[in-house]
Amino acid sequence: MDPTGQAGGPIRLRQPTADLPSSSGPQLNTSVPVAARPGEFEAFVDLPRFGMDLVSELAIGAADFNPEVPTDYLIQTGDEIGVAIWGSVDADLRLTVDRSGRVMIPRVGTVMLAGVRYEDLQATLTRRVAQVFKGFELSAGLGK
Repeated sequence: MDPTGQAGGPIRLRQPTADLPSSSGPQLNTSVPVAARPGEFEAFVDLPRFGMDLVSELAIGAADFNPEVPTDYLIQTGDEIGVAIWGSVDADLRLTVDRSGRVMIPRVGTVMLAGVRYEDLQATLTRRVAQVFKGFELSAGLGK
């Protein structure tokens, strides 16, 4: 029997809905560049779209925008942490480090992460979750 008194299946940890974007209205994905296909008329007259060379240069330069996080990076206030837990516990969380340097994991509690090196992030979270749950795997990374 698990700590909640329920038998069978993984425990599903849910993130508070206040942190999730609202579903009212259309959501625009601005991170994906728009494909620059010429229209029918442009193809007929062999006329490039005005300013398309600038957009193409920006799209090429955007590939280097997401560099790998150095292992000695220190987690700080405002960082977004992505946590996936599977096994006896099932969770896919996006947590933001608050002003006091902590994140809140549902049913686990708060974890102090400010000042923790990126290299030690996964081990720190695994130790804290292991105080509550057994038989799980955890993967953590830095978001925004």
